[in-house]
Amino acid sequence: MKHTKSLLFVSIIAAASSAQAMPLLNAELNNQSIYANVYITVGALATAGGNMQSPGAISTGAGSIAGGNIEAGTFAAIGASGAVKGNIKSGTYTSAGAGAGLDGDVKTRTYASFGNSAVVAGSVESGTDTRIDLTATVVIVKQDRMLEPGYSAPEVISQTENIKSAQQTLKDLGKGTQLAVGFGTNDELLGAGIYSVADYLTVAASTTITLDGGGVDASWVFNISNYMTFGALANIELLNVTDESSIIWNILGDKTVGAGEGYTTLGAGAKFRGLVLSKSYVSAGDSAVMLGVGDYCGGAFSATNYVTLGANAILGADGCKTGAATAYNNLARLPEPSTALLLGLSLALFGIARRKKARVH
Repeated sequence: MKHTKSLLFVSIIAAASSAQAMPLLNAELNNQSIYANVYITVGALATAGGNMQSPGAISTGAGSIAGGNIEAGTFAAIGASGAVKGNIKSGTYTSAGAGAGLDGDVKTRTYASFGNSAVVAGSVESGTDTRIDLTATVVIVKQDRMLEPGYSAPEVISQTENIKSAQQTLKDLGKGTQLAVGFGTNDELLGAGIYSVADYLTVAASTTITLDGGGVDASWVFNISNYMTFGALANIELLNVTDESSIIWNILGDKTVGAGEGYTTLGAGAKFRGLVLSKSYVSAGDSAVMLGVGDYCGGAFSATNYVTLGANAILGADGCKTGAATAYNNLARLPEPSTALLLGLSLALFGIARRKKARVH
């Protein structure tokens, strides 16, 4: 019998550990900084560090910087003087405006077009034709690929279900500390932990929320039932937060507020930290800044809608580490209620077994 109880103890500990071992996101999503199920728009002079992916279109404005790969299920359009530091794959066509600079390869289902003085450092592979302005620089071109047997055009698989699964996982961690109605009206200070909002979260313009990590690896999870808005110049400050800490904003849209339920908006000039998982759209205003923790890019993921960055906005500094959730997979510092219960039960059983053994001897 004592062997059975010992085995039960070990099994419960193993079950509790395995509950924490599963990554929050699959490998495909974990390699993105922006994902939107409908489309992604990056404004003029904006910077999007890391990789971007959408089953729909991805367009970047004039003078913008895309710091990683672009994968679009339909078209990819790069604005005049825009820069892309990774590769581009598109399910229909790819276009780059005058003076655009593309550091990687381009692969597109139909045609690719490059405006005057555009430069492509890598190769271009198009399903039909490639249209190059006389002043553009494109060295390696493969076209009419659709005529070749076995040709496989780029495609993007929807990640909606993976995002929803991650959102449910975070929700299942429990309510933790419920933030009071009116939270965000004034400056606030929060230690690490799980926080929940019964309805919507609104952070007033020019308000600062400070997250204090106490100098150790720490995690914050915010489960927001409805939607989240940050006013203009609202700010998240990090205090004593280590580079391997994590901040996740889980915008669930559980409450019905029309077609936009579960959305996230950041006002002009707002400064934001962490990873956003949003049921609906994510919109960052002009000059808004969204950063991760340490050198990580952070991220904005929309399960069912779009992501937009306004003019001069930043998501992930240029050169940041790709992979929005690299620092977010380990939630061991935030055990699920079920895990805590299992651990408590296992310790209780172990104690009972030891007491019975002592009485026998």
